[in-house]
Amino acid sequence: MTTLQVPARPREAELQATATRLFRERGFHATSMQDLGEALGMNRGSLYHYIASKDDLLWTILTGALDRLEQRVVPVLDGGSRPVERLRRAIHEHLRVAADHADELSLIQIELRSLSPDRRADLIERRDAYEALWRRAIADGIAAGDLRTVDVRLAGIGIL
Repeated sequence: MTTLQVPARPREAELQATATRLFRERGFHATSMQDLGEALGMNRGSLYHYIASKDDLLWTILTGALDRLEQRVVPVLDGGSRPVERLRRAIHEHLRVAADHADELSLIQIELRSLSPDRRADLIERRDAYEALWRRAIADGIAAGDLRTVDVRLAGIGIL
């Protein structure tokens, strides 16, 4: 699990929030540094005080979203309670993160293709590991007799 990176400066947090909104509304490639600067009331060049590149900004947003899910949900799925209770609590935590960070989470699906191949592979690996924890909890619930027999992969997709 990755440690969540919280922006140290308020302006950096504002940049990430604005970029998240614009990337979601317009798309990553259709959002220019000029667009970001204008939305923040800054010169385009001033943005580079806070970020190295637009690509790095997208990476920070996407990994931050996955970090939040992992920090809130993985401990529940890995917990020692009965599988059905782990699932119930994990769904609750997943939905809390989704409600608070909907745009960031949607960007994982929408803009994954915009990442470099190495970064995309890293994020896909993390996403797949997260989804595997859900499938394991569902399979554990079936094995314990708490859940009826279902296609574990489809049940995981349905929950997420």
